[in-house]
Amino acid sequence: MPADAPIYPPLALSTQRSILEVLDFHLEHNPGFPIYTFANDESDQATIISMLEYVRVAHRAGAAIRNTGSARPGEIIAIIAALVDTIVFSAIITGMMKVGFTPFPISFLISPDAVAKSFKRTIIVE
Repeated sequence: MPADAPIYPPLALSTQRSILEVLDFHLEHNPGFPIYTFANDESDQATIISMLEYVRVAHRAGAAIRNTGSARPGEIIAIIAALVDTIVFSAIITGMMKVGFTPFPISFLISPDAVAKSFKRTIIVE
């Protein structure tokens, strides 16, 4: 096995790890391991985002959201975002989970009326 091969957490049939546990494991054991790799329009080199970079951004995003509003850990926070950047969107979702929120992503393609009706039907808004 190459020296730079990642270390994986031990798994058993009864083991269920959350995405946060998996990310924390890789942050500790594989910080330089690529979590995202994509083409760069400005050069022939691929852009690589390491586990360390991704988890740091997720922590910052979660802290920024926590410090901006009055929501408390455990609360559900709906997100309607027209982000075309999957990496940023996933970091926001991960960061929200890291600080204890329950993210509820809603597609920006759904009309505002449909979102409002859905909230009223499920008693999210009274």
